[in-house]
Amino acid sequence: MTSLPKEASEFKEKFKDFANEIILEGKETEEIANRPFISEKYDEAMWIQLWFVFQYWLKDQSPRFEKTDAAIEKSVNLAFDLMGKSALDSFLDFAKFMYQSK
Repeated sequence: MTSLPKEASEFKEKFKDFANEIILEGKETEEIANRPFISEKYDEAMWIQLWFVFQYWLKDQSPRFEKTDAAIEKSVNLAFDLMGKSALDSFLDFAKFMYQSK
């Protein structure tokens, strides 16, 4: 990613602070999975998602930015599906249990 103008860099840091508050709340309610090595990058992933949506919106020629609305909905759903607990998390938890139970 190219370097951002000063204003965008400041916005990025404020956005990531905001994202970390949401992420912490999601971890506390267990809506967001706490994964080693990956969890600490959730804020950066959310920033990339926001930057993608912004860039998409700038190029959107659809009436009333309908395609941007769809891109927002689909990208947010994907992000929270990826950060949330999944069947893979359950499988890994089960495998860990079975290994430790030997």
